[in-house]
Amino acid sequence: MNKKEAAAFLGVTTRSLERYVSQNKLKVKYVKGKTRPVAVFDAVELEKLKQEMASLPLSQRPSLLIEFNGENNTVNGNGSKTEVATRATTQLKRAKTETLTKSRQGILNPDDAASPMLKKLLASLMANNKIILTLAEAAALTNISQQELRKAIGTGALSAAMKGRGWKIRRKDLESYVEKLW
Repeated sequence: MNKKEAAAFLGVTTRSLERYVSQNKLKVKYVKGKTRPVAVFDAVELEKLKQEMASLPLSQRPSLLIEFNGENNTVNGNGSKTEVATRATTQLKRAKTETLTKSRQGILNPDDAASPMLKKLLASLMANNKIILTLAEAAALTNISQQELRKAIGTGALSAAMKGRGWKIRRKDLESYVEKLW
């Protein structure tokens, strides 16, 4: 199997495949090609690595490998980009529902989030009960970018205080600022 085929089989980029070779997770043989040596991978060894990757926690899997109900789909492999995007959206909706349920039950820990999207969602959920918010929490809560909030603070449209290295914003000030926008 050549490099592109092996990457598609594993559901990773060719760069990730090269990284596995340098980490001695995979062995590669080079055969003479028309103009340069061509990398050839053993199918049995690739299957072992694929099973090993499937046993990893979801947060430690390669970024292009997306698992939905036991079937693997990749942007460069089996599924089309739209299929993968649709399934990823569905997976995110499920994660949001689970996160919201855990948040309401009071058993949610922000460190449990594996992806940046879930961390952002957690920040907005955790901000629901706070009186004083960080800039990131205010941005997640209002869906206004941190850059826009910084501009508003700079112009005086939004009152905030610099505490330590970050801005702290009172919830009622943020709510009045958002009301003024509409």
